[in-house]
Amino acid sequence: MRLIIDPKIFDQNPDLKIGVIVVKGMNNTKRVSSIESLLRGVCAQRGKEFADKDIYEDPMIKPWAQAYGKFGVNPKKFPPSIAALLKRVQGGKEIPHINLLVDLYNYFSLKHLLPIGGEDLDWLCGDL
Repeated sequence: MRLIIDPKIFDQNPDLKIGVIVVKGMNNTKRVSSIESLLRGVCAQRGKEFADKDIYEDPMIKPWAQAYGKFGVNPKKFPPSIAALLKRVQGGKEIPHINLLVDLYNYFSLKHLLPIGGEDLDWLCGDL
């Protein structure tokens, strides 16, 4: 499996940095209360911080929205994942538990205000 990124993305966003972490052997079927607690805590923190803010004017979020616009996607209609998470917590909604890995990347996404996602490589056919 290879990660393939269209070079035009870097042409349009020369300062873009992308990181990849591969986790193997993780038990993704159990709930971990300490991780769920961290997620609830960062949700409460960001909910208060963004209560009266325009998410898209935040200096950590604005570049992601601009990048979406550069490749023809309306970020308010189809927001970057960090903006979608912030909208939920801004509105007082909980981030639902899906599995351990999603809890982890949602936590780190909100903690560092970065769009983070994940794929189960066991289900991936071909390249990403």
